[in-house]
Amino acid sequence: MVERPFPLPAWRSTRIIIPTSFAPPSYATIENQFRQAKAMGLNCLRVHIKVADPRYYEAADRVGLLIWTELPNWAQLTPAAKQRGRETIAGMIERDWNHPAIIIWTIINEAWGRAGNQPDHRAWLAEMFAWVKQLDPTRLVVTILPAFTMPTSKVTWTISTITPPCLMGQRVGTPG
Repeated sequence: MVERPFPLPAWRSTRIIIPTSFAPPSYATIENQFRQAKAMGLNCLRVHIKVADPRYYEAADRVGLLIWTELPNWAQLTPAAKQRGRETIAGMIERDWNHPAIIIWTIINEAWGRAGNQPDHRAWLAEMFAWVKQLDPTRLVVTILPAFTMPTSKVTWTISTITPPCLMGQRVGTPG
């Protein structure tokens, strides 16, 4: 295997998909917006803190767009939040494992709930990382983006946030 950087021009999909941020009105709408994303030079969209509509992954598979998906977040890492998080990601993987577009599962986005700040939270996160990798060993798993990396990770991340010039001051894909 040749190890070399793989550019992943990505955009958080809540900025592109459907101005209401609710369920897309049709499969054709999703596919059209994915084609717009590719035309802008993007090859990946990040599903931001939500469980995506199954049509989202179907359209990404069809159009050839990579998807980085993540769990919805919580305010406090309580026992109930841990249970909901585990059940939710298990359901996501069970339902969506067969979509080649999905390349990354994220457990926690930007340290919401402050998991990783306390030893018991880090232990839970390490356990979740190992468990998710067991459920789906074929994909990357991100623990807390970008604050905390599991020691077993074989991926080096260099994350740069840029706004493509074509998006400055615009909402892409909005009607009108």
